[in-house]
Amino acid sequence: MASPLQVEIYQNRRALAAGQEGDVYMLAKIVPSKELREFVSQNPRKVHMAFLLDVSASMCGEKIEAAKEAILRRFRNDLQDDDILSLVVFSTSAVVAINSATKKYAATEVESVIRSIDCGGSTSLYQALTMAVNLLSKTPPGYTRVMIVATDGRPTDVADPNQVLELTKLAREKYNIITFIYGIGEDYDPALCEEMAKIGGGRMRHVKGAKEIEGLTQAIVSAIKNIVIEKPTLKIETEVGTKLEEAFLIYPTLRVLDPGAATWDVGAVSARDVIIASFRATTYSKDEGRRKIATVSFGTATRPVEVEFVAAVSSDEQNPEVRLYHEVARVAVKILEKTKQGLSADEEFAALNRLLAEPVARSLMARDIYFAALAQRVLGTQSLDGKTRIDRLSNIGG
Repeated sequence: MASPLQVEIYQNRRALAAGQEGDVYMLAKIVPSKELREFVSQNPRKVHMAFLLDVSASMCGEKIEAAKEAILRRFRNDLQDDDILSLVVFSTSAVVAINSATKKYAATEVESVIRSIDCGGSTSLYQALTMAVNLLSKTPPGYTRVMIVATDGRPTDVADPNQVLELTKLAREKYNIITFIYGIGEDYDPALCEEMAKIGGGRMRHVKGAKEIEGLTQAIVSAIKNIVIEKPTLKIETEVGTKLEEAFLIYPTLRVLDPGAATWDVGAVSARDVIIASFRATTYSKDEGRRKIATVSFGTATRPVEVEFVAAVSSDEQNPEVRLYHEVARVAVKILEKTKQGLSADEEFAALNRLLAEPVARSLMARDIYFAALAQRVLGTQSLDGKTRIDRLSNIGG
């Protein structure tokens, strides 16, 4: 097989003036190779999928019935004979309803159990997570371990929500469990759910209405079956004289990357994902000559970033599109953060329109499908309600 990942690094400037500090913008694009996508398509992963289903009183009615039907369809239509399904239901307390069942041996029993689920009570999410982590930790080797949480409320069994986050982090770091979250309706805690997905290496989706559950679960399960890297890390190592100032993950999810960390878990990557990240660094060299200022790594693939330091340099950028990508990402993140805080993002939308009106932006939108999708996705959220906007912006990749 050829190299499993196609890694490309772009920078806005390849030359800077020696003896002066200058900015360099860098853009990393990582795409699974055609050979890897074909291999995964022909050899889908074996998965142990644990659904954590909120069956509290607020889920009664259309929401619980839609969730039950979605789980049944995933079991019937999307899981293979050797895949494993577990189900933890939680209300005032949590119960393991299905413990590591396979379609080959337990199809009838699984359907009977799911059909019989009832609702009522509060929301013991922490207890449910504890049970699911225990189940998944015992999964045989060779399986991808996944938790899919569906809830419409806030946890009532812990005083400090950070306990939920710590358990999600333990699941990811110790047992390589990937966590996906569905926040249903308007009463769940979006900040907690989003942070769980981020820490857990998965995605968080807002479910506005019960009818959306079917399509969203189908998309998530399809992505899970096509995971190519379960726990990838993106890393940038800077050389002496260079400092990373800003970093954003743009695809498949939009978020700020802490520049002080320099190594980031970007979440599980499926065959259809593209990973795009943007960086701004300041760099300096008193001497002329070619210098490596940084190394960008994704898994085992590495690419150097080099700059020619010269006596005099033009103010023109060789590749202004790289800076533009970064500036659009910065504005999109500000829109996302303001929306989370319940604040108006009108100024940021106006700034985005100004950026996209530049000739460089119009040209880039015509040539780069990912930049065009980013711009259209962000602009398309201006008229949406807060939680739907957060969902669309957080999941830029779809």
